[in-house]
Formats: sequence, C-alpha cells, structure tokens
Amino acid sequence: MKRKDKAIERSSDKKKAHVRGHFIPKGYDMAVCTGCHLIFKESRWFYDDDLYEISEKKKTTHKVTCSACIKVRDNNPDGVIMIRGAFLLDHIAEIKHIALIEERNAKAKSPFDRVVKMIKSPNEFMITTTEQKFTQRIARMIHRAFSSDISFEWLHEEKFVRITCYRD
Repeated sequence: MKRKDKAIERSSDKKKAHVRGHFIPKGYDMAVCTGCHLIFKESRWFYDDDLYEISEKKKTTHKVTCSACIKVRDNNPDGVIMIRGAFLLDHIAEIKHIALIEERNAKAKSPFDRVVKMIKSPNEFMITTTEQKFTQRIARMIHRAFSSDISFEWLHEEKFVRITCYRD
C-alpha cells in the first residue's frame, strides 16, 4: 500500500462531522443539545420536540451543549442593546415584548438567536443577545416602534456589537 493510501485510510477512520463548535463522533447519527433541545441532523440545526423525545433515548444520539446555550450559561453575549432616555424607560414592557417576539420568530430560521439577559437599572435597560445580526434586528425594531435615536459600535476583533437606543 502506498503512503497516500495509508494516510487516506487513517483519516477516514477518524472522520467526524463538525457541528458548530462540536464534533459528532463516528457511529452517531445526530446530535441534540441537552440545554435547549436543539437537534443537529443532516447538516442543520432545528427544533422538533417529538424527534427530541425519541432521539434523546437512542444510543446513536450524541449529546452536546450548543454554542447558544454555552453563551447564555457563560453570560458571553455577542451583542448588547442599551435603552436610554425617559420615554423609552417608560415603555420597558413593550420593549421586552418586542425582543421576545423577535426571539420566537427567529427560532425557525436561526435557532442560535437568543436573548441572554434583560437587565433594568434606574437609568437604562440592557438586552444582551447571542448573535450580532439578531441584536441589530431587535434594535431596529425598537427604533422603528418608538422613533428613537440609534447608534452602533462595532468591536470587530471581538465580533461584538453595542447598540444604543435613546429617546427622551
């Protein structure tokens, strides 16, 4: 056997499918996140409660923690929205509703879009999220709903966005 053939043979023995920060070892047909019940099968992540119930008991299911659950657990967001100004602070309930509706709508297309935390302090309200684009969508919805001023601050090296919405 030639060297190339041996190298190919060895590499094929160790084949694993890359799963957004995780690997599915050989012999497993899917991965499930034990935190949020997200399923990785046929090269995509999705939610399916019925399939999760069946697959979590199978021996061929690899149990993982998805990247969004890791970000939530470690409080390591990719985006922050700072809500400031008397008018916006008087409408916190509506702003929370906008963020949670957007999170629910995003689950079908991008299951990694999550709200990490919502924190109210006397002078501001902060929403942290797991993905930059998701942070932008929520901030733009707040901007449209309340005609607020909006500013973006990108930290490209860290893949992080800080967005401020302001209205008095």
